[in-house]
Amino acid sequence: MLETLGIHFPSLAIYLVNFLLVLILLYLFAYKPIFRLMDQRADRIRESLEAAEKAREDAASSQDAIQEQITEARREGQRIMDQTREAAERYRTEEMDKARQEAEAFVERAKADIQRSGTPPLKRFAPVSAT
Repeated sequence: MLETLGIHFPSLAIYLVNFLLVLILLYLFAYKPIFRLMDQRADRIRESLEAAEKAREDAASSQDAIQEQITEARREGQRIMDQTREAAERYRTEEMDKARQEAEAFVERAKADIQRSGTPPLKRFAPVSAT
């Protein structure tokens, strides 16, 4: 009955063996190397992505460290400015006190000179008439 349809079992067996042989050869010489190359490429891509992520994290941590250093430098600069301002204020106060003491000492010496001379201060500077 199958022979009336044109199916011959010995030929079918040979075709099946040939098909399986071609399938095995394709698997060994084509699919395996292609899959190996695809796996290697996937590994390289994965490693590249991991390296890029690590570089991004390193850059972010470096940026954070730099920002922290900038903030610390600003704090230090502000502290130095405050110290300088305080030192300048102390110096100004000391110089004002010193000038005030010198002025008071000068006034005291002037009063003492006036008392020693015995003449009222305005009469000492009275114009001398030439007659």
